[in-house]
Amino acid sequence: MKVLSGIDSLYYFCESNNNYEDLYNSIINSLEDQKEKLKQLGIQTKPQDLFYNLDEIPLQHLGKAEGFLWFRDNNHFFKLGFKDPKSAVNMHNIRVQLLANGIYGYGLKNILKFINDDLLKDFTTGYYPVTRIDLNAFVTYDFSFIDKSMFVTRKQNYATISEIGSSTKIQTLYVGKPPFRLRIYDKRLELIQNKKKFDLMDEYFSKNGIKKKQSLFNIEFEMHRAHLKYYKLDSLEEVLKKVEMLFKKAMDDIRLVDPQTISDQKNRYRAKTLLVWKQIQEAYKINQFMQNSLPLEKIKRKRYQYELEEFKQEFKALTKKGYIHDLPISIDLFAIYYEEMKKDLGVLR
Repeated sequence: MKVLSGIDSLYYFCESNNNYEDLYNSIINSLEDQKEKLKQLGIQTKPQDLFYNLDEIPLQHLGKAEGFLWFRDNNHFFKLGFKDPKSAVNMHNIRVQLLANGIYGYGLKNILKFINDDLLKDFTTGYYPVTRIDLNAFVTYDFSFIDKSMFVTRKQNYATISEIGSSTKIQTLYVGKPPFRLRIYDKRLELIQNKKKFDLMDEYFSKNGIKKKQSLFNIEFEMHRAHLKYYKLDSLEEVLKKVEMLFKKAMDDIRLVDPQTISDQKNRYRAKTLLVWKQIQEAYKINQFMQNSLPLEKIKRKRYQYELEEFKQEFKALTKKGYIHDLPISIDLFAIYYEEMKKDLGVLR
């Protein structure tokens, strides 16, 4: 059995400094200018048509949610949320959500350094309180045999259990609910159903010695701020130092046990933990994961493996951009560029 330890999701706030109000006003003014220009051209805008350049990095606008203006970088490494500093003053002004491309492709350590030390450094104090972290282990082991009767917890608020699958084979099982819960699911099945994620994760698993035909499940503990506070953990720096402790403690709090050793329902916690659960708990190490990254060229290449519908949307967006900037867009021009492309690729027909 192979165990790949990691951090599957990470959300955190950034405490803003005195420069932040100027940044927010710049974002608002840029979005309004773009909307006005598109309106004059008779174009009805969507949030995705708008961009903001932060330190020369183009960020695509995603819309507004929970009081924040949300943006995503072109490589889909992360999302940034910016709030009006004059509203909800008891909440931090900047939110960050790391995405799979950033975590598994560029590397967690690299993407955090880029966001905190480069992109946002002029607008933050250096304090980054964590709002959610998902700690996980990808395991080359078939957990489809499990069911909710095989999990034992000490605390009542972890007792909520739900399962998805057939009567004979589990696909996904949840134990507990936010601010702390366990999720176990068939990772192979998820990747088959999600082509965009498949390419990235297939590269990641291959690099780490996991073969395509091997069974692969994800054991993931979702931990929100309220759960982290129980351990007196707050900042990004504090939480990342205690990741291994948090994961191993979580596997003690929610245990996979041998149901044959449950002699009394009132004393379920005395049941014996299955050996595989102990092995995964012991194997969880974070150092290698923090150093992991794929060559950026591979991430970019996989990012642009379009299917026809994706190509159509990109083509329409590019044409629209040319129209907005008064370029001489025409069918003849497309034909010229198409022939040039074929020559560049060495296509003879």
